[in-house]
Amino acid sequence: MGQIKRRWNPREDERLKRLVEKHGAKNWSFISQSFPSRTEKSCRERWCNHLNPQSNHHPLTTEE
Repeated sequence: MGQIKRRWNPREDERLKRLVEKHGAKNWSFISQSFPSRTEKSCRERWCNHLNPQSNHHPLTTEE
């Protein structure tokens, strides 16, 4: 059965950041166990697309 999609809240974001710091950005199966309503894919995508400080989240310039 499919899960209901909902926005990530700031508390979940902070917990995800702490778990990635502690366990690394590869162990999504383990990390997702701390989020009963989130999948491994959802956790990974939230980290990679929104929270990872090494990602460039700035809008593209006209040169790009």
